[in-house]
Parts: sequence; structure tokens; C-alpha cells
Amino acid sequence: MRIHLEENGCQDTRVGDDVGRYHQGRLYVIDVSQSVEYDHPNALEFLRKDCVNVNTYFRRRHGVAVMTGKELFDFITDLSITDDNMDDYLTAAMKTASQRSPDDVSRLEADEEVNCSSQSSSFPSVL
Repeated sequence: MRIHLEENGCQDTRVGDDVGRYHQGRLYVIDVSQSVEYDHPNALEFLRKDCVNVNTYFRRRHGVAVMTGKELFDFITDLSITDDNMDDYLTAAMKTASQRSPDDVSRLEADEEVNCSSQSSSFPSVL
């Protein structure tokens, strides 16, 4: 998702089970036909939903420890993350994710859902 945004300047609006395949430890994206430009009025909301969908898919279907939706969103949009520091960033993020209990994950998801519904959303409103 990060590479798609950086290299193509667009965001897929419908990431879910049928958009990609996870095979032998690799993700293959097979459908990006519903992408929007990063400056589309709803691009950030689409990205937020995509982050939640991707996390839900990998956590529930494959038992993978994942970042929170907000953490994934920040990873995708953070301009300070470069090729030089990306591995360190991801190593730290995955260490944090792998140490969370199922109760921690449930609580964080509930907090993010409340924040997205409120005026004081933790997700930014512009890229």
C-alpha cells in the first residue's frame, strides 16, 4: 500500500480478501482497478478503511501479528520513513505488534473505532 501510494500517487479504495493473495509468505496484489489519486476528497478515509481491512484479513485468516490500523496508516503516509530506515522501523513495529495480547488488540481496535467516529480522530484529514 505504501509503495502504491509513493510510486503511483494513488490509493486503492477497496482492499479486501479478493484483492490479493498471500502465498508462501508473500503478498501478491492482483487488483488495483479502484484506485483514486492521493488528492481525492475521500482518499484518506479509503486508506484508513484499507488499513483496517488488511489488518483484519491477516490477523483473522492467517494469525499474523499486525500493526494497528493507525500504525499502518502512519507507516504508509510518514514521509520520514525512507529506504534507509524502513527495515528498522518495521522491525520495531512488528516487535511491538507481536508482544500484544488478544485483549490489547481488541482494546486498541475499539479505541481506534471510537476515534474515527469522533471529531478528534487520531487519523489525519489531509496527506
